[in-house]
Amino acid sequence: MRCAKVSLSLAIAVFTAGCSQPRPAADAMSIFLNSAGCRPSVDYRPLEQFLAKGIIRGRIDMKKYRVFELEKQLSDQLRTLSVTGPKSSPALLESKNQLLAYWLNARTAWTCRFMVIQSEARDSNRPIPMPGDFPLDGRRMTLDRIDAAILRLGGYAFLIAAPGLPPNRAPLPSGPFSPETLSRQSMENFNAFLDDPERLVIDIDRREVRFPPVIWKYRKRFAEVYSRNFGYSGTPSLLTSLLPITSGSAKRRLQDAVGYSCLGG
Repeated sequence: MRCAKVSLSLAIAVFTAGCSQPRPAADAMSIFLNSAGCRPSVDYRPLEQFLAKGIIRGRIDMKKYRVFELEKQLSDQLRTLSVTGPKSSPALLESKNQLLAYWLNARTAWTCRFMVIQSEARDSNRPIPMPGDFPLDGRRMTLDRIDAAILRLGGYAFLIAAPGLPPNRAPLPSGPFSPETLSRQSMENFNAFLDDPERLVIDIDRREVRFPPVIWKYRKRFAEVYSRNFGYSGTPSLLTSLLPITSGSAKRRLQDAVGYSCLGG
């Protein structure tokens, strides 16, 4: 890790009108890091260590987070990311897959940070803060702006697979995204998203499937792909459209709900 030793604590402040662009919502937090001594580096080993030790079923296990002292790995990764990126160090991210992996890993790391902050607020009976802006690629960024970069580079399938806060976004992966295995990793996270009963809610009594907004938003595109691939002349439901591109227990969940109404979450 190419960072000098600095305090591991994060400076967290409630957003005020004077903060830098992009401006988050009025009730969102702004996060600032001490990145003194850090040099740009495409090194996701701290994130790999964090995910390997601290994640269970796509969420952070706060007990493991404290026992294994994972604050250091996460903080080290965030500081390196704060000075690395397509604008601040373009020579390190020359290919499309390198860029896409960068944005997916940045979203993963910052999702982890916000999960920790929200969990600690919940444990202390404090108001749950919403994600605001933070340092990334030598500038102030937000999760929405990361999403825009993922969508531009990889399309809606990669956006849906990008990790985020539950219950409306995909779970945390078991390891960092790699330029060499992006397609496989994204499909694994996509299936994990659909396999999570808190994220994709199937109401057996009402015979309804409630899809998270990030999936529901692209239901017409999924239907178009299904109709084109299978010569279907009608308008398939979102449930039907997703069946050919799912696998394992996620596919079985959808198959068991065939015929149910599809609703947006």
